[in-house]
Parts: sequence; C-alpha cells; structure tokens
Amino acid sequence: ELHYVSLVPRLPPEHRDQLVVWDVEVTPRGIVFSAGNKIMRWDGTSFTIWPLPEARQASSQIISDAVYIAHPETGLWKLEGDHRVLAVPFDPLIKRVPCFLEPLGGDAFLAVTNSDLARIDGSKMTLLPGNCGNFIRENLVSSACVLDDHTLAIGTYRRGVVLVDARGDILRVVDRASGLPNPCVNGLFLDRE
Repeated sequence: ELHYVSLVPRLPPEHRDQLVVWDVEVTPRGIVFSAGNKIMRWDGTSFTIWPLPEARQASSQIISDAVYIAHPETGLWKLEGDHRVLAVPFDPLIKRVPCFLEPLGGDAFLAVTNSDLARIDGSKMTLLPGNCGNFIRENLVSSACVLDDHTLAIGTYRRGVVLVDARGDILRVVDRASGLPNPCVNGLFLDRE
C-alpha cells in the first residue's frame, strides 16, 4: 500500500524557506532535489544541503553518476559524490544557462540553453551557428530529448516542439497546426518504439 511521508520535518528549519523543488534525481548516494535556492540530497536518514543564491527555478539532469543542476543565477553545477562544482559559470554578459545536456564524450556536451543551442567543452560554452535561437527565446524551453544522432526535440511552453539538427537549424515545428492538442509541452522522453 502506498503511504505518503513528508521529508520537510527532516529539513533543518533554516532550509524550509522558499522550498520550491523543480527536479528530483535518483542516484546511488541518495535522492537529489533541485530547488531555486539550494541543492538537497536525502540519503535515507538525513539531508546534505548545498545553498545557492535565490533563483526562479533550477532544473537538473543525471548523466552517468553525476547530477547537473542548471541554476539561472550562478550557472551549471555538477554534483558528483559529495562534491558540488561550478562546471560552467553564469556569464552576465550573454545570460545563457544550459537547460538540457547531451553528452558528446569526455566533458563535452550539446546544450540547449534558455536562448539557443551551444556546445560545452569543459567550462567553455560556444554557440552553435543554427537558426533555432529566436524560436527558443520566444517560446521558453521546457524540456529536450535526443531522437537520434542528428535530431534533437526541444519542448516549449508556448509553441509545442521544435526539431533541430546538430548545428541548431530548425527541421520542423510540431504545434497545433501539426495536430498537437496543446502548445504547452511540459516534458519529453523517447519511448522504446
């Protein structure tokens, strides 16, 4: 039988404020919660908490054994084991935050940002030359999913899904005109078929 148990009483009182959890990841070391002002890991007994400056939201993604947290005020964090590392610092001049990562090998990633498509090599982010930037900026990224080696589906809150190639060029838009019942896409995943 399913039984709900709140973990809020297990949080220290000073960490119960502004408790809006945006993403949850299951790791071998515990459950990681990404909130706008902290990263929290529950190990089954207690929380480990890494405070962050306040932000509207913070999304996360698990890749191998590491959790990557996109925090709009500080940048892209990597939580590996007990260590939190700022992998890609936020640059206030370009104001791009990676929202979704696809590993390319080593510490290289294809990144969907809040405003375009980029490649991350170590801590350096380079914009890709494609034409999807305006679509992403105007329609607010909600999610992304790799369909095959050359196509990325990017979900948006305003206009459905845009399919882009590895350069970031738009291949197709899937929206109401294509038969999508609602232009707000909250999440994407690839099924087995």
